[in-house]
Amino acid sequence: MLGVFFVAPLALSVAPGPDNIFVLTQSALYGLSGIVVTQGLCTGLLVHTAAVALGEAVVFAASAAAFTALALRLVTAQR
Repeated sequence: MLGVFFVAPLALSVAPGPDNIFVLTQSALYGLSGIVVTQGLCTGLLVHTAAVALGEAVVFAASAAAFTALALRLVTAQR
Protein backbone atom coordinates (compact mmCIF):
# COMPACT_ATOMS: atom_id res chain seq x y z
CA MET A 1 0.00 0.00 0.00
CA LEU A 2 2.82 2.40 0.80
CA GLY A 3 4.39 1.66 -2.60
CA VAL A 4 1.22 2.82 -4.33
CA PHE A 5 1.35 6.01 -2.29
CA PHE A 6 4.82 6.78 -3.68
CA VAL A 7 4.25 5.56 -7.25
CA ALA A 8 0.95 7.39 -7.89
CA PRO A 9 2.33 10.94 -7.41
CA LEU A 10 5.33 10.10 -9.59
CA ALA A 11 3.08 8.87 -12.39
CA LEU A 12 0.83 11.92 -12.10
CA SER A 13 3.75 14.34 -12.17
CA VAL A 14 5.15 12.78 -15.35
CA ALA A 15 1.81 12.76 -17.19
CA PRO A 16 1.11 15.91 -19.23
CA GLY A 17 -1.76 18.09 -18.10
CA PRO A 18 -4.62 19.33 -20.28
CA ASP A 19 -2.82 22.61 -21.03
CA ASN A 20 0.23 20.78 -22.37
CA ILE A 21 -1.88 18.46 -24.49
CA PHE A 22 -3.83 21.42 -25.91
CA VAL A 23 -0.64 23.31 -26.83
CA LEU A 24 0.87 20.19 -28.41
CA THR A 25 -2.30 19.51 -30.41
CA GLN A 26 -2.57 23.09 -31.69
CA SER A 27 1.12 23.15 -32.58
CA ALA A 28 0.87 19.84 -34.43
CA LEU A 29 -2.24 20.88 -36.36
CA TYR A 30 -1.53 24.55 -37.07
CA GLY A 31 2.21 25.07 -36.66
CA LEU A 32 3.27 28.17 -34.78
CA SER A 33 -0.17 28.81 -33.32
CA GLY A 34 1.08 26.93 -30.26
CA ILE A 35 2.92 30.10 -29.31
CA VAL A 36 -0.31 32.10 -29.44
CA VAL A 37 -2.09 29.43 -27.42
CA THR A 38 0.68 29.52 -24.81
CA GLN A 39 0.43 33.31 -24.59
CA GLY A 40 -3.33 33.03 -24.11
CA LEU A 41 -2.95 30.44 -21.36
CA CYS A 42 -0.35 32.60 -19.57
CA THR A 43 -2.55 35.68 -19.89
CA GLY A 44 -5.47 33.78 -18.38
CA LEU A 45 -3.26 32.63 -15.52
CA LEU A 46 -2.17 36.21 -14.80
CA VAL A 47 -5.75 37.51 -14.91
CA HIS A 48 -7.04 34.79 -12.58
CA THR A 49 -4.13 35.31 -10.17
CA ALA A 50 -4.78 39.04 -10.07
CA ALA A 51 -8.50 38.43 -9.46
CA VAL A 52 -7.74 36.12 -6.55
CA ALA A 53 -5.24 38.56 -5.06
CA LEU A 54 -7.70 41.44 -5.30
CA GLY A 55 -10.49 39.31 -3.87
CA GLU A 56 -8.38 38.31 -0.89
CA ALA A 57 -7.37 41.93 -0.36
CA VAL A 58 -11.05 42.93 -0.24
CA VAL A 59 -11.82 40.17 2.27
CA PHE A 60 -8.94 41.19 4.54
CA ALA A 61 -9.84 44.89 4.27
CA ALA A 62 -13.51 44.23 5.09
CA SER A 63 -13.02 41.74 7.91
CA ALA A 64 -10.95 42.63 10.94
CA ALA A 65 -11.15 39.02 12.16
CA ALA A 66 -9.75 37.66 8.90
CA PHE A 67 -6.93 40.22 8.95
CA THR A 68 -6.10 39.38 12.58
CA ALA A 69 -6.05 35.66 11.76
CA LEU A 70 -3.70 36.33 8.86
CA ALA A 71 -1.43 38.51 11.00
CA LEU A 72 -1.28 35.87 13.74
CA ARG A 73 -0.50 33.20 11.16
CA LEU A 74 2.36 35.27 9.74
CA VAL A 75 3.78 35.94 13.21
CA THR A 76 3.73 32.26 14.15
CA ALA A 77 5.24 31.27 10.79
CA GLN A 78 8.25 33.53 11.39
CA ARG A 79 9.19 31.76 14.62
